[in-house]
Amino acid sequence: INDCFLEKHLTCPICMETFTDPVTTSCGHSFCMRCLELSIASFQVDDACPLCKKHLRKAPKVNNVLRDIVQEVKNTLSQTFTGLQRDIVQAIRRRCLARFALVFYRIKSRTPRRSYKRES
Repeated sequence: INDCFLEKHLTCPICMETFTDPVTTSCGHSFCMRCLELSIASFQVDDACPLCKKHLRKAPKVNNVLRDIVQEVKNTLSQTFTGLQRDIVQAIRRRCLARFALVFYRIKSRTPRRSYKRES
């Protein structure tokens, strides 16, 4: 499994960090429990998914399988990588998150790419 795949599927789309107490909504999106709670509270949205805006039929519970996967990946990384290797992993993580954020922004804003002419 490549790095970007893991980052994409183990990263909360709200805080852009690795999941903490991940919950999965009835529409299938996953978030950190606290991020989802804060998102609903701060935007005063009546229990709607922050990504697709579908009504959440019930309060999501911690997704134990996803939580265990995240913990296992964190444990493996902390045991495997040290020093320079950890710096390389963090650089890859930032690159993957930047790509994911850019794609997410383009999808959410539905803004077409613009081509800019270089000024001479």
